[in-house]
Amino acid sequence: MKRKLVMLLAGIMLMTQLTGCGSGKETDSTKEGKETSGTASENADMDEISGKITMWTWFDISDEIEAYEESHPGTEIEQVVVDAGEYMTKIQTTLASGGTLPDLVWGESLNRGQLFAMDILDDLKAEPYNLDTSLVEQSVLPTMIDEEGRTVGLERNINPSGLAYKRDLAKEYLGTDDPDKLTEMITSWDEFINIGETVKEKSGGKVSMLTSLGDVYYIANGQSQEQRIKDGTIQTEVVKDLFTEVCEFRDAGIVSQIEQWTPAWYASFGGKDSIFSPMPSFGLDNFIIPNDPEGEGNWGLIVPPEGGFNWGGTCWGITKDSENKALAWDFVKFDSFEEGADIRYGNGEIPSGAGYMDEEKVSEENTYFSGQKIGEVFINEILPTIYINPITEYDYTDICTIELVLSSLNADYEMTADDAVDLYISEMQDQAADLKVN
Repeated sequence: MKRKLVMLLAGIMLMTQLTGCGSGKETDSTKEGKETSGTASENADMDEISGKITMWTWFDISDEIEAYEESHPGTEIEQVVVDAGEYMTKIQTTLASGGTLPDLVWGESLNRGQLFAMDILDDLKAEPYNLDTSLVEQSVLPTMIDEEGRTVGLERNINPSGLAYKRDLAKEYLGTDDPDKLTEMITSWDEFINIGETVKEKSGGKVSMLTSLGDVYYIANGQSQEQRIKDGTIQTEVVKDLFTEVCEFRDAGIVSQIEQWTPAWYASFGGKDSIFSPMPSFGLDNFIIPNDPEGEGNWGLIVPPEGGFNWGGTCWGITKDSENKALAWDFVKFDSFEEGADIRYGNGEIPSGAGYMDEEKVSEENTYFSGQKIGEVFINEILPTIYINPITEYDYTDICTIELVLSSLNADYEMTADDAVDLYISEMQDQAADLKVN
C-alpha cells in the first residue's frame, strides 16, 4: 500500500493531545473575543469561486492545495502551518486580541468540543453550504456536531481501531497466531484477563498482554456508549465504570507499567514484552514501522472483544468571519469528496467520504501483517461496530485529567477505582468550576 510520511499527522495529533495538556484552558478574555460578524448567508455568493482564502493546519497539505489551484485558475489558498500543540492557543489569543481568524480551521478530535463551543464556525448543513451528510461515513457524524446540534465540522478521515498482536509471542504463549482462532479464543475481556494471567505465569512475569494502562483506557473509552460528561455534568457512575475496568486489568498483573506516549511505550512495538496493542488504521505507519523495522510479517489484527472503536480524527471548519465562503466551501468539498480526497486516498488515508472504502484497496494483502487483509478487518469487521459519543467542550480537560489519574494508578497499586473517581472529579472541577456532579 502506498503511504506518505505526512500520515504522521495522526500520531502527531495524538502526541499533542497528551503532551499539550494544560495550555488549552479557555480564559475569560477568550470568551469575550467570541463575537463574530455576519453569517454564511449574509456574505457569501456561492457561485463565485475566485480570490484568496487562508487556512491554518498543523501539517503541510500542499499536494491538495496545488491540485486545487491548478484546476481552479484565479484562486489562491494560503496555508499557515501551526504547531499542533499551539493550535488552540493561537485561535484563543487571536480572538482575545480582536485579530482575524483564517477562513478554514481544523478541529482535532479531543479539543474540537472546545473549538465548537467558541461559536466561531458556520453550520455546514445550513444555507448556503447545504452539506449532504449522507455523503459522509455515518459513524463519524457525532464528531461533526456541536452541543447545539449544528454541523460545524466536516470530518476528514475515518479512524477505525482494533487489536494488533505480535505473531511470535501469540504463538508461543497463546498457542496460535491465527487471527480467526484468536478471535474464537478471546470473546470477552474477562477471557482476555484470564488468558493474560496464564501468560504471566508461563513467562515468569516477563510478558504482558498490553503495554500501558493508557492502552486499556483507549479501548475501554472507545467502546463505551455512555458519556462521562453530559449536559455540563460529570456522570459519576460512568467514570467509576471506566476506572473499575482499568483497575481490573492493572490488578490482574497483565499490563506493563510503561506510561503511554513515552519513548519506552513507542519502543515496546519492537520489543518482546507485550503481545497486544490497540491499533488505529493509521497505526502501521505511526506506531509499528518506525519502532519495529524488523517486524515485517510478525503482526496480526483482530476485532477486540465487544467490538472496535474510533481513535483520533481531524475536521474542517469554516469561520463565520470568512470573507470568501464560496472558495472555502469549494475547497473543503474538493478535499473531502473530489480530487483532494483522491490524493489523500492514494497516500494511504481513508477519507470520510462514503465512496472511499474501495473494495480493491480494502482487499490488499499487508506484508507487515503476514499477508493479512487488514483493510477488510478495519472496514468490514471493525467499522460497523463503532459507536462515537457526542463531543463536549470539556473533552480536552477530560483527557488531561484522565492522564493524570492513569499515571497515579500506574504509580500506586494501592489506589482504588473509588480513589481514581475522587481524583478525577476533583481535578475536573479545579479546571472547570462550572461542572456539576451527578
